[in-house]
Amino acid sequence: MSGAEEARLGAQESAPPLPLTDDEYSVGRMMAAMLSLEDDLTLVASLNRRLATEAAVSEAELGKPGCSG
Repeated sequence: MSGAEEARLGAQESAPPLPLTDDEYSVGRMMAAMLSLEDDLTLVASLNRRLATEAAVSEAELGKPGCSG
């Protein structure tokens, strides 16, 4: 192996790894976005359950005798 080849290989080994990309977007950013979306969906599902419970309570209160509405 010549000195030039050794220098080239040494430079390649010391260079930082290139980020994984797919169509100009970093895979890490895509994964972070997916995790964020999963958290958002969990939050929305939780809020929907709470709203459904409150709606059921409101409907029950409207049906009670003696309530003015």
